[in-house]
Amino acid sequence: MTKRAVAVDLDGTLLNNQRVVSARNAEALLKAAERGWTIILATARPLRTTRMIVPDAFYPFYWALCNGAWLLKDGEILHRSEIPHDEMHRMVGLFTREGWPFQVEAEDRMFTDSSVPDGFLGEYYPLSELGQHDACKLIVNVASAQEADAVLETIPEEYIGIVTDGGRLIQISHVQCHKVAAVQRVLEWENISLNDTIAFGDDNNDLSLIKAAGVGVAMGNATPEVKAAADHVALTNDEDGVAEFLEKAIRTQP
Repeated sequence: MTKRAVAVDLDGTLLNNQRVVSARNAEALLKAAERGWTIILATARPLRTTRMIVPDAFYPFYWALCNGAWLLKDGEILHRSEIPHDEMHRMVGLFTREGWPFQVEAEDRMFTDSSVPDGFLGEYYPLSELGQHDACKLIVNVASAQEADAVLETIPEEYIGIVTDGGRLIQISHVQCHKVAAVQRVLEWENISLNDTIAFGDDNNDLSLIKAAGVGVAMGNATPEVKAAADHVALTNDEDGVAEFLEKAIRTQP
């Protein structure tokens, strides 16, 4: 039997608009796992909010968090790929001088002196408490496409910035830290080909994974860029698009 994998984003993909994993979506992933398929939750979320929102039954899955900065399985951190603290502080200084609101994700905590993005869950801490921690990612809040372009122009070459959330956020990570790299690492551990991987996503931080996977699936609510890159367009996240596609794949694939 060919070994297969499923890499699935959370917000806007596996989660519905109430940020809940439906019973149907959960059952579809668990059935795929029962068949021996490797399941990878590939999300921009950090550990603390992923724990808040996914079922306990998903704990044995691989979790690629903060766009791949942390890789976990069974609650154990297996790999970290982060922004070194000196480079992170350099960007923090630049964003502060420019007056751009931003947040830093480090050590599974959010640090900011700005207002937090809509929908943020949990506590956050002032930048003065950040110390010398490396960062999973930096998040810059932008008000326009022009402001987004200005932020992207300031990012050093060894880092990547992806515009997400309808153009309102820029997520900045180390160039080696992205969902494809995290998923490929898991696939190497599990001896699975990227060609035998189904990837689901809805936003531009899913774009490279959608392109790279053997089967890239855009949600019906995905951005135009993700839909254009995908092999298939599923139903929306509010219509259990992940489950609907996986149920067919489980029935038809050997």
